[in-house]
Amino acid sequence: LAFEEEANDGVSLAATIREAAARDPASLPLLSFLLDELYRRDVERDGGNMLTYASYRTLGMLEGAIARHADELAAGLPSELAAALDPLLLSLVQVDEISGTTTARLIKQAIIVDPLQREAADRLVAGRLAVADDPGDGRTLRLAHEALLGHWPRLTRLIEEHRDFLIVRRR
Repeated sequence: LAFEEEANDGVSLAATIREAAARDPASLPLLSFLLDELYRRDVERDGGNMLTYASYRTLGMLEGAIARHADELAAGLPSELAAALDPLLLSLVQVDEISGTTTARLIKQAIIVDPLQREAADRLVAGRLAVADDPGDGRTLRLAHEALLGHWPRLTRLIEEHRDFLIVRRR
């Protein structure tokens, strides 16, 4: 497996990705997701042995890859599941009243009573955007990547629109 080199300047895709990741100390989840997606596209789907700049750009580069994937998943949902997605996403985030920071929230799946939200949750898990687990006291659900909180425009918009609600709910 190799990384493509840019034709005009000879810079390796590995160096480009490394430089992008070095700009943000919290980029490890983004990096992991991006490399996995590059592998899926360039090796598994296309049968190659090189990770390419074309796929890197198509994915939205380091910062955009996870948001693009999330948008594609949301756009592919039937309308009734798409309508159930936003309330589900809001249940998976919390806002600290004092610092104003947004973080992922772990919930018990049993609190999701709407069957459409349950199906939307299953789709998020299948799409690797959420993680379901059972630590022994009931199945839980959480966002798979904290990076979604700051890089997925749909989720950042929801958080801003419902910030007051999220703060009150956390209290």
